[in-house]
Amino acid sequence: MTVGEQFYIRVYNAVDSIICNSGTIARLGITATGTAILTQVIVTAISYSLDLYRGDIKV
Repeated sequence: MTVGEQFYIRVYNAVDSIICNSGTIARLGITATGTAILTQVIVTAISYSLDLYRGDIKV
């Protein structure tokens, strides 16, 4: 799997998750939504770092 394919899948999954949970996100409000987005960004960064470390993706 190429880097582009991995990036596409991860972005697609993130957008799909946001769309599927948009009702819950709206009820929680802006603070909880911001916290959720920040958490997702951190998890994604850690995931990419591990992939780079293992050599699954290359820069």
